[in-house]
This record gives sequence, structure tokens and C-alpha cells, in this order.
Amino acid sequence: MLSGQYQPGIIHYYQGLPGGGYAAGTTLPEAPAEQEFTMSCTNAADFDGDGDLDLLIGDVKGAVYLNRNAGTKTAFQFGAREPLMAGGKPLRVCQKSDPLPVDWDGDGKLDLLVGDEAGDLTFFRGRGDGAFEAGVSLWTGLRHANPAFTEVRKSLGEKPLVPGYRLRLATGDWNSDGRLDLLVGNCEETKDGSVTGFVRVFLRVSG
Repeated sequence: MLSGQYQPGIIHYYQGLPGGGYAAGTTLPEAPAEQEFTMSCTNAADFDGDGDLDLLIGDVKGAVYLNRNAGTKTAFQFGAREPLMAGGKPLRVCQKSDPLPVDWDGDGKLDLLVGDEAGDLTFFRGRGDGAFEAGVSLWTGLRHANPAFTEVRKSLGEKPLVPGYRLRLATGDWNSDGRLDLLVGNCEETKDGSVTGFVRVFLRVSG
């Protein structure tokens, strides 16, 4: 199990044990001191095709970083976090980013789905060379050159598909039809003013 931390934005690793449960957490090597990260979250994938898992890490400023594993499957060795590129520019969404690496379009190349603070969900098509095409919202079909909070919230309309903010993502074939569906978590204010979180399932009907 992998878990990010608010500040400093390091990543904790909990090794699974036979029969269930986890070993005590260890801290994966953090980024150099000159790189400051806050509110990190991560998902793992073999980004560079060398047979081990690398980390894709989001932060509070909306960027997404690659933490490449230069070691092995069991002897991890992580270096500095490398900012990912999309459309020839550093990849960025609105504030808090939650990157999910997945082959969303089924072309054999790793894509990124990224949830953000404003409640949008952006699809970055993988090019296969470590970079991505410019992002497009799965909710609205729009591209945000400047993903400011007010701009993104306005684009989602008065009744967005997912109310609230700070989306977290997962995929899976929920209804066993051979297509990836979306599971989306959020932070949402209730009628009594408290904040809670919900998980919504979006079934894929095409593509």
C-alpha cells in the first residue's frame, strides 16, 4: 500500500504480509531538499517499461511528477521527481492533482487521468515517449490553458457530475462489459455544513 503525506509531501510504503495485513510503514526516499512538495498522493505503474513500478505523484500545485525506480521490484531506488510534460509544457491541472496512470483509450500506451481541486477530471493521452498530449476534460471536453479554480468551476456548470472538490480516481470493469469504468471520490459539503466524501461509479457506454 502506498500513501502520500500532506507536509512534507513524502510517500510511505506498507508491504503486504501473507494472510493479510501490512508491515510497518517505511518512507520512500524523498526528493532533494531544493524540491518542495506538499499534499502528495501517488499511484504506481511501469512508466518506463523496465519491469518495475515507478511512482506518478501529484501535489497541491496541480503538477504531476514521475519518481522513477532505478532499482528492482523489491529493492527500490528512487531519485528526484521529474515533472511530466503535456502538449510541450509542464503538465498541470487546477491545484490539487491526483494522477492515475492507465491505458484509458486502449492503444497500448500509458495515459493519465488526473482529478483536481475544482472537481474536474482531465485525460492526458500518452504518446509512448514519456510525454502526453494536451489534456482535455472528460466532463466537458474542454481544454484549460490556464487551469485557474474559478475558470474550471465555471466550466463545470451549476450542477457538475461530481459535486464538491478534490477528486480521487480509480478504474475497473465495474459491470464486466470489457470496458474500463470510473470510480470517483470527492470532498463534499453536506446540508448541515459538515464535509464528507462519497464514491461515485461512472459506467462507460462507448469508447
